[in-house]
Amino acid sequence: MKFKSKFNQSKLYFHYDVQWDKLKSVKWMNARASSNKAYVPTTVENVANVCTHALCVAPASLGARELLTRSVNAPQAIAAVVYGLALCLLFAVSTTFHSVCCCKSDT
Repeated sequence: MKFKSKFNQSKLYFHYDVQWDKLKSVKWMNARASSNKAYVPTTVENVANVCTHALCVAPASLGARELLTRSVNAPQAIAAVVYGLALCLLFAVSTTFHSVCCCKSDT
């Protein structure tokens, strides 16, 4: 990307040129896997998975805390803790998995 700055009425504006040819040459996804074979995501997909799943850990923990504070009896509190931990661990393990896959990816 090329950044250009322009002064217009004492305000600084930044403009950048997107290199569309480079974006078109990026392999965003692989073709669908044939039967009895695992799908192998591209590096771009793994990076996107890491980012999106890592971003969900904080809202999951905040939601778990909110569920726990709204619980009024022991069964609700236990359910809130179990559900909240499961959701947080789901996103944390998924982030870790995709991070490891991203580091080992050859595509």
